[in-house]
Amino acid sequence: MLKIQIIMIAILISCIAFTACERMQGDLNMVMPDPEMDEHTSWAHRVLEEAEGPGHGENPRTVYFNESAAMANNDGTAYLAGSKIVKEVMNDDNTAVMVAVSMTKTDDQMYAEHGGWIYGVDGNEVDANTAAGCDGCHEKAPTGNRVFVSLNPSE
Repeated sequence: MLKIQIIMIAILISCIAFTACERMQGDLNMVMPDPEMDEHTSWAHRVLEEAEGPGHGENPRTVYFNESAAMANNDGTAYLAGSKIVKEVMNDDNTAVMVAVSMTKTDDQMYAEHGGWIYGVDGNEVDANTAAGCDGCHEKAPTGNRVFVSLNPSE
């Protein structure tokens, strides 16, 4: 009888540990930065000495477009799911990145009211209230695609 109780306790402890690890992994996924944030500096980009469009301050910034976003931006076509744009805003003396904000296009219906864009800061998705603020501005982009910056400086 004692042997069965020990086995049952071991199984119970294993279940608790498994559940805790699974829950912790879910929490980690929520706070871990997007791995693409580390590689975005190799994407097509445009350096802006002055802000173009509203928001994110007046400091210099560099706007990066992954391959899908760059193609849509250059062709003037719709951004497809998987398109990602990262804007690095520099500090006042232009020596370090103050913040990196991002837009990722998705076909998930949860983001349909934001034109399919997921907004992020420093590799993490922003909360719903912040996203509504981001989109309130981005929906005013003159191109109608919620993107203010073009890779082509003449546009």
